[in-house]
Amino acid sequence: MSTFSEVYLPVTTTGSAGSATGEKVSGVINGLIYSIYVKYHASAPATTDVTIAETDGATRTFLTLTNVNTSGTKPAYAAVVDATGTALSSYVAPALAGRTVTVSVAGADALTNAVEVYLYVLE
Repeated sequence: MSTFSEVYLPVTTTGSAGSATGEKVSGVINGLIYSIYVKYHASAPATTDVTIAETDGATRTFLTLTNVNTSGTKPAYAAVVDATGTALSSYVAPALAGRTVTVSVAGADALTNAVEVYLYVLE
């Protein structure tokens, strides 16, 4: 692993104001998701929910933002468990080997590029 790449995932939402939804699936990703930048449309309501998760494989959720409409950089973390399955208080950057990521948006207004997600991947 020696290079960074940016994966751009714009999500357009459709539906009624305050309950519009949308989804975008990435291409195949191989590497560590180092950080995530979430950019909201200027008209996105404060009821906007964003979930970023692995589409297949373990289907881990990397980031959940509830009732948020403020853009910013977020860390991407996957929870860690011990050998017995007990959750630990530590986290790791999620590694993906030939997997895709889905960005799901709910609680929004009908907007083109309601949410734009940038995944920064260490390959």
